[in-house]
Amino acid sequence: MALTLSRKEQESVVIFTGSDEQIEITITKIDNNQVRLSFAGPDTIDIWRSELLQIQRDEDEKNGRARNFRLSKDISIRKIFVKGFYR
Repeated sequence: MALTLSRKEQESVVIFTGSDEQIEITITKIDNNQVRLSFAGPDTIDIWRSELLQIQRDEDEKNGRARNFRLSKDISIRKIFVKGFYR
């Protein structure tokens, strides 16, 4: 399932998890070809950029580790990346 929404600056979307937690994603700035997003949610949910998640998956696979990461039509994300720093 995929959902495409249009949002303007300062508008947001709220995602509810299966454990009654919520993540609010707000468009904070739109400039040329770049959109700046703000994520607000509980500390129990980490937020990753998808390209860094793929790097982490590749490292985990190389080192024989497995984590519960899935980015696909059926999104179930346990760990995500926020503000350029791992948590």
